[in-house]
Amino acid sequence: MNLNKFNAKRNKIVFYSSNDIGDKPILSKINEDMNFYKNTDIEDTVLGKAAAYLHLLAKI
Repeated sequence: MNLNKFNAKRNKIVFYSSNDIGDKPILSKINEDMNFYKNTDIEDTVLGKAAAYLHLLAKI
C-alpha cells in the first residue's frame, strides 16, 4: 500500500511519488520539464484550486 500524498502514474505504474504538500510536487517537476506529467493519472490526497489549474497547464 502506497501512503504517499501525491502519485503520478503512467500505464497504471507509479513513476513519481512525493510526500510534499501543496503545489510543491507538481511545480518541482513542471519547472524541470513542462511535459513531465503529460498523459498521466494523478492521485493527490489534497487537491486545491491552484493545483487543479497546474494539472490543466501540464496537460495531465
